[in-house]
Amino acid sequence: MRRLALALTLCAGLAGATDCPGLAGRFEIQWPNEAAQPMRVLADSKDGQAAYRVEIGLPDGRWVPQRTRALQGLYRSELGLLPRCGLEVAGYGLFARSRAFAWTGLPGAGQAEWAFWAGKALLPVQRLGD
Repeated sequence: MRRLALALTLCAGLAGATDCPGLAGRFEIQWPNEAAQPMRVLADSKDGQAAYRVEIGLPDGRWVPQRTRALQGLYRSELGLLPRCGLEVAGYGLFARSRAFAWTGLPGAGQAEWAFWAGKALLPVQRLGD
């Protein structure tokens, strides 16, 4: 229920995608001890530039756009350990291939090809298709 309230309050946003091909697709967020939550990453454009839009599925079948920002090598840790390509999704965390987070040693590493880095854990995300 907390995620539902959060999803309803977030504004729509686009994240640049010129340097991060292949993020678009249908996914499911594997929440611990809860039902999987659908998510889709859509290729779009913003001012003529390639971009991604992230939408989270609600139990009633509606899709809620999320505020999103692409990393594109701009948002990196001091050690350069964050992935070059990924999406920062407001209220959910950093979304990228899970191998980009393997160095963290956080719970959830290696459970899926994709993951959200959310606080002190990695949330596995299953890709369902394009």
